[in-house]
Amino acid sequence: MRSGSAKRIALALCPVLVLGFAACETTQDKAARLAVRSDRQSDRKPIQVHRVDHQVKVVRASLVRGSGGAAVAVTLRNTGSTPVNDLPILVGVKTAAGGDQPLNGDGHLPYFQAHAPAIAPGEAATWVFTTQDDLASAESAYAKVGEPSPSPVTTASRVPALGVHTDSHSTGGDTVQATVSNDTGLPQYDVAVYAWADRDGQLVAAGHAQISDLNEGDTSTVKVALIGNPEGADVHVAAPPTIFQ
Repeated sequence: MRSGSAKRIALALCPVLVLGFAACETTQDKAARLAVRSDRQSDRKPIQVHRVDHQVKVVRASLVRGSGGAAVAVTLRNTGSTPVNDLPILVGVKTAAGGDQPLNGDGHLPYFQAHAPAIAPGEAATWVFTTQDDLASAESAYAKVGEPSPSPVTTASRVPALGVHTDSHSTGGDTVQATVSNDTGLPQYDVAVYAWADRDGQLVAAGHAQISDLNEGDTSTVKVALIGNPEGADVHVAAPPTIFQ
């Protein structure tokens, strides 16, 4: 991953195992991860997709409305042979008048409301965008995933998995409660938690929340507010990793 000025930080002294291998991470490793976090938090530039990434396919983009506004849930599939991460994603709606209305292109949004999550080769992921606008004139949703930046914030060589557990009794009204555990061996920062509900193959509710810090071995319980009506639906929750090896 890119570490910027963190690369100039001196390495920590590591204990040596019996077999002679270094057993600890360096201060450089830690600084590099924090640099990734800082770069993401400071990235509030407008999103533009001039060229779509042909490795990532938009399987479905669905719009749902509710008393809290509107949400778009986008299912993505990585059809390539390498992981993808931090790709810009532009989401919008088609209006009744036939025009396109981008929803997240202006910038000033949380990073993972404008960038797609990490996806392993051959795998699918669902990303959720929410807005307080009721989008009354919208008829359908669309999404475009852009190519990676020439200077990526970080590049995943593999995509570790965070554990996500949703109690079947924790979904009530317009919220769902999930417990996220981190056994990746790495701290995870600013983890986006996406939730969506399907009934008879149709999106009926969606929402997102964020966990600021999830150290290695830790768990965190988060409540995700859902826009729409999840009653009687199958509720899904995902928490893609944000820090990679």
